[in-house]
Amino acid sequence: EEKMEVEKKDDGVEKMEVAKKEEGSSSGSKHEAVKAVAAEVANDSNSTTSAAGKIEDDPKSAGPADAKNMAGSTVTTTTAPGSTEVESAQHTEALLASMRTALAECERRLATRDAEVAELLASCAEQERSYSAAKKDHLRERTHLASIAAELERGEARLNNEIKLLQKELATTQQQAAQQLAKARDQHRSELAEQQRVAAEATARAAEWAKVRDALLEELTCPITSELPDDPVVACDGHTYERSAIAAWFAKGRNTSPMTREKMGPGLVTNQRVRVLVQLMKEQMPAEL
Repeated sequence: EEKMEVEKKDDGVEKMEVAKKEEGSSSGSKHEAVKAVAAEVANDSNSTTSAAGKIEDDPKSAGPADAKNMAGSTVTTTTAPGSTEVESAQHTEALLASMRTALAECERRLATRDAEVAELLASCAEQERSYSAAKKDHLRERTHLASIAAELERGEARLNNEIKLLQKELATTQQQAAQQLAKARDQHRSELAEQQRVAAEATARAAEWAKVRDALLEELTCPITSELPDDPVVACDGHTYERSAIAAWFAKGRNTSPMTREKMGPGLVTNQRVRVLVQLMKEQMPAEL
């Protein structure tokens, strides 16, 4: 069995060498995968050999793991020694089939990995193009911002000059306005003094006119009604009365003067002058009358 395991190991190594030669044109990743498969085969062979030796030396001390390794790695038989070469050939074919399957799986994985790498490279290329475009946009934006900053500096300089001119004009305007204000204030004071003088004179005239008016109203007011008469008449005592008031006075059987309390006759004469004065005063001073 040890000889068989050595032969299987040698056959496996030879097959691996043949596979490596056939796959010489493949990429470095395939070689690594083949090496990994060969290492696995060697490990399986070593584990099988050690398990078989352990079982032969001391069957009682061999555990379930040794039996499993022995059963999973090789197919042993207790038949006659003449069938060893056939079993070895069958085992080699099975091992080659397993290696071919492993190689196919490796190729499939490598193809998948190549596709992933190609996709990753395409993504990187797309990102690089995006980065280049973003970099160009950034450069254009920086150039645009630089031009804007320069324009802002020029605009700020122009604005500062305009502000200085405006401040100068404002100072001149304020000075002129102050002069005009002082002149207007002086003129206003003169006008106000004149108005106050005129108002004082008007107040004095109004006071005099009020005295005259009060005296005139007192003279023109009917002594009986204490109002300005609408139809003024002069009685025999020389005083002016409202016609209806003095008539009512006489109608009550009185024959004395309401003013002097002396006897007088019932004769009445229309006072035309008082009538005109009363009308003029009512027209000039309707609210007061």
